[in-house]
Amino acid sequence: MSESGTVTLPIGGEDASTEQLQLPATMPPGTYYIGCIVDPDNQVPELDEQNNAVAASASTQVAASPLRIVTTQLPDGTVSRPYLVRLAAEGEQGPSSWALAPNGGALPDGLSLAADGTLSGTPTVATISAFTVVLESGNRTAAARLALRVLPVTTQLQITTTSLPPIVNSPGVPYQASLGASGGVKPYAFHLAEGTLPPGITLSSDGVFSGSVRPGTPQGENLATFEVTDSVGNRAQAAVKIRLVQPGAIVIKSLAIPDSLVWADYLVDLAAHNADGTPLNKPLVWSVASGSLPEGLTLRTDAGERGIIHGKPTTAGTFAFAIQVEDAKGRVDVTDFILRVFPMRYRVTAVNAPGAVHPGDEVSFSITTGVPGSNMKYYLHSGRLPPGLWLGEDGNVSGTVEAAPSSIGVYNFAVEARDASGGSGLGAFTFEVLESPRRGGCASAGGLLGPVLLLLPLVRRRRW
Repeated sequence: MSESGTVTLPIGGEDASTEQLQLPATMPPGTYYIGCIVDPDNQVPELDEQNNAVAASASTQVAASPLRIVTTQLPDGTVSRPYLVRLAAEGEQGPSSWALAPNGGALPDGLSLAADGTLSGTPTVATISAFTVVLESGNRTAAARLALRVLPVTTQLQITTTSLPPIVNSPGVPYQASLGASGGVKPYAFHLAEGTLPPGITLSSDGVFSGSVRPGTPQGENLATFEVTDSVGNRAQAAVKIRLVQPGAIVIKSLAIPDSLVWADYLVDLAAHNADGTPLNKPLVWSVASGSLPEGLTLRTDAGERGIIHGKPTTAGTFAFAIQVEDAKGRVDVTDFILRVFPMRYRVTAVNAPGAVHPGDEVSFSITTGVPGSNMKYYLHSGRLPPGLWLGEDGNVSGTVEAAPSSIGVYNFAVEARDASGGSGLGAFTFEVLESPRRGGCASAGGLLGPVLLLLPLVRRRRW
């Protein structure tokens, strides 16, 4: 490890400064001496080149870095599709080993955790699983509570391309674009179902357009219907505009915009260029030609060049609209867009959760998203609470743990939060009921386990 810098001193001058150094996480613990070297590359002529180093007289002890698992969320898995994720940690020293904690929950069927932290396999059932992973490294141990959602296979086949770049009406300009699809069972095969392509432009079975327009092809646009077929015979169609533009025409480069969430900050810029590569005739003016943006979003022109859609959408749904750009010469281009706004995804947490709980104890704590005024309701999504406890729609968990030996054990459950607009979130919890300590006598019942409630938020996504 080394740090370097530059300082200029006059003859007889002095300099004092404080430097902060960051020790690498992989640095072995031990005893070190801190030193300083001046002019390490011998770039400055000096009378004595042997007195440019000094070391502290006292040693510095470097302790081992705290061991911490940094993976806090896992990507969703899909039934019958391979899954592969490598868990990550900080502060590892020497050989490390990962494992599932006993009584900490189980992985979804079909998945396994290797000693190197690789979570892999092919899930077989749609489910939500909560589990605890344990990392051992250098005689130290760290644990983390994780949750994994396995989604069912998407069966609906669809063409995902909504817009194609315009075709420059010039034999010397090659055209290249492609169609996309999702769902069904790959591989896909595409073909033109209705309409025509401009002479000289072809579509391959893998959805790739290529070629150049033949001389004499008229300008304009038409609607073509494309069909995709998957490997088991499912079919889907979509109508897409085919546009031929002059070589000097202005065209919108952006063909798609990202999805958004209700009340989430949204910012996307739209760009345009001249089809022949010549400089734009600024200023440009952007506007909504048809349809409307989701409520809460607006379109403005930035610095006379780019279009900016920004704001916070307030309503979930699918919104279709057309955006127009006009340059200083009055040339115009219009492109259709689809913006999907999904309901809010919430992080579900526990507030004032108890530590050690025993049979006969009264329990009261809250599960919440922390969003005020959201009219949230809470439901037990899966698993069960200890006998005697119940979850109210307001998120309060209360009751008295049943005073029976059968209450002792580990309880895994997931709580779903939903608001009126369709926003939701999932929280995976583990609750442990411990044996009551013995009373009386001279012996003390020490060594009881500490806090027993763990949580990992899990965002529930909706498929559209």
